[in-house]
Amino acid sequence: MTAAAALDDVAQAPHQAAALDAPPAPGQLALPAPTGRYRVGTVDLHLRDASRMDPWMPGQQRELMVSLWYPATHTSNYPAAQLPVSQQVLPGGVTLPTTAGHTGAPVDRRAGKLPVLLYSPGLHGHRGQSTALVQDLASRGYLVITLDHTHDSGDVVFPGGRHEVT
Repeated sequence: MTAAAALDDVAQAPHQAAALDAPPAPGQLALPAPTGRYRVGTVDLHLRDASRMDPWMPGQQRELMVSLWYPATHTSNYPAAQLPVSQQVLPGGVTLPTTAGHTGAPVDRRAGKLPVLLYSPGLHGHRGQSTALVQDLASRGYLVITLDHTHDSGDVVFPGGRHEVT
């Protein structure tokens, strides 16, 4: 096809050309539903240790963001937890899903003593990367603790919107 023929096709179908120029609609992401018998609760904690300095930033206190995921009782009055917002997600690029966790929902004491799992994502990872796995484990009766290592995780978001990056 020649360039002139291609231009003629565009002129005859302006709606197709406009569709090509339109910005893409954001994609909607979804997480799989947990498979366990318990509902899921979660709480985020901003931990500071005044007795320790950050190993990567001398002169700054050591601080971490931690999330606890656990079997919960009633969750209807507690909001669904959002994934931590990261600078690595382009605004308008995707719509982040809510999780199966409900912020601040009470622990289901009928689950008994909970085995504790510590999820550390590794170098440049963040605590939200394995949310589907973590919430599934909580729905099966585990207390799962996820953490962001400040200045070691790729992007840590603190209360108030402060970001610390590697």
